Amino acid sequence: PNAAPPSCFLLLASRQAGRLFALHVRSVWSNSQQAAVLSEQQQQQQQQQRALCVGVDYLVPFSLKHAVYSWSVVCNPTQDIAEEEIQERAGLIFDMKCFAYQSKSVQCLTLTSYMCLPPEHAYQ
Repeated sequence: PNAAPPSCFLLLASRQAGRLFALHVRSVWSNSQQAAVLSEQQQQQQQQQRALCVGVDYLVPFSLKHAVYSWSVVCNPTQDIAEEEIQERAGLIFDMKCFAYQSKSVQCLTLTSYMCLPPEHAYQ
């Protein structure tokens, strides 16, 4: 396909301190040059393009008041912008709602796609 391959976020949290990390998992299409590490036999077995996870390309740290013991995550289109903008961006604007059981509270933490943008400059 001509579209960018799908990607996702992996959320990690600390049980000892109020830290939450959103790791962006990068992917490529199975027939791209970056996927050339697959053997020829594996490539021939694939009859259609598939998204391959190739690693984490950036992470976004968040500070929380309390440690997080467990959570449940729900991802939805964002609620704070116009429907036209969501359609223009082809679903790239989203909210991750983390229903978190924390050391001193239970709360809903919302991470928006704008909060999880890649850094403007490469890490050195």
